[in-house]
Amino acid sequence: MRKTFCTLASLFLFSLSSLSFASVGGMAALKDDINGQLQTANLEIENALAVLAERLNQKLDRLDAYEKSYCNIKGNNCVNLSSLTATEETEIKDVIIQKLVGGWVGTGHSDIQSAEPNFDLIKIDSQKAIFDKHLCLEVHFKTTSEIKFAKPLYMNKTIVLCAQDAGGSGLINIDLVDRNPNDGGNTTHVKVADGLAGWRCFNPDNNLGNSGTAFGYDSDGSRVIDKVDGILNNCLVQKSVDLSF
Repeated sequence: MRKTFCTLASLFLFSLSSLSFASVGGMAALKDDINGQLQTANLEIENALAVLAERLNQKLDRLDAYEKSYCNIKGNNCVNLSSLTATEETEIKDVIIQKLVGGWVGTGHSDIQSAEPNFDLIKIDSQKAIFDKHLCLEVHFKTTSEIKFAKPLYMNKTIVLCAQDAGGSGLINIDLVDRNPNDGGNTTHVKVADGLAGWRCFNPDNNLGNSGTAFGYDSDGSRVIDKVDGILNNCLVQKSVDLSF
């Protein structure tokens, strides 16, 4: 609890010194602001995961990729920055996510109908093989130049959520749901497990461009927030030093 308080205090000072956060008013307001941002992000992520789960059920190895980018203060991914829609205004102000990309990871699989999704760090990370042949969602968070009052606990961080099979044996594998009879199908891999158990979160300090500090954590290794109500909480409890585990 003491570490959490000190971390929030550091965030408060960060906000005061660099982003004129004083007008929001105090530690309680800062905590409410963080919770609100995370809950909005959690909803966007859960919606994307629901789409991927449904597409798996419908098309198995041939499911279409999912991609969504969010409007920001630089004008990226906005139709017209000078005349924003209500949705774009919300994205600029409240959505801390930069981009979501989801689908099957890995190229060269004979039964994949379309090209690999436009993953970014999954493709180039030194430990990227851990995601190969799995159904995953890559989540990039905005930087200080993309959203006002960005918080260090998420800015410029990346997490990856991968689907776990309904039988509880691990991550869903495309070889077990494709149309190749030689692979040997597995009915537990055609459906994502229910609830929070359905998605494993990869949230490393030292991979995915996180520069030594995972999403939701301080540089001393302490959690900035106690809990998020939803799938993002998986990322807090499943945090790791790197991806080689």
